[in-house]
Amino acid sequence: MSEVLIAILIIVLALIIGAVIIIVCRKKLNVNSNTSKSNAEQSFNLKINSPYMQLDELKFLEVLNRALPTECIAFPKVGVDTLLSPNGDKVGFNKIVGKYVDVCVFLIKTMEPILVIDLYEDDTIKQGLKVLDTDIIKALNSVKLPILKITMKKDLDKDELKTKVLKSIKNDALVHIITKK
Repeated sequence: MSEVLIAILIIVLALIIGAVIIIVCRKKLNVNSNTSKSNAEQSFNLKINSPYMQLDELKFLEVLNRALPTECIAFPKVGVDTLLSPNGDKVGFNKIVGKYVDVCVFLIKTMEPILVIDLYEDDTIKQGLKVLDTDIIKALNSVKLPILKITMKKDLDKDELKTKVLKSIKNDALVHIITKK
């Protein structure tokens, strides 16, 4: 008789433990669903950056893309933290997080960055295009990514721009471009 009683106690104990586990799991699921509902119900107070680029920046980008070899492409306002990654130096990397370069030139096939272009204006009154941050310059120099500084002009000479860009690109990237033709 005692064996039957022990078996019944074990079954009852197992049912109680199972019920406790189910109750705890349901409570956790309700807390998580309430949290996600409150996050989903949050509203954002944002606006579109319009225009994304100034007209002279857009014209420069248009001329630059026509001047570049067909194996290259240029993108505006590229995050430095998307170009580089920490190589054991989180402190240095954190200094560039959220900072941008005006234009970055990439090899199309590999999307390897090969040149950064810093646009600036001679007119000190215009503040649309600012000087590159010293942390950005240090970071780009540390990976030997060339920086070309270009003064914005009303009339850009495509051939002159092409010459400056090709002189600034590292030799190994130029070899890659030339051998792919």
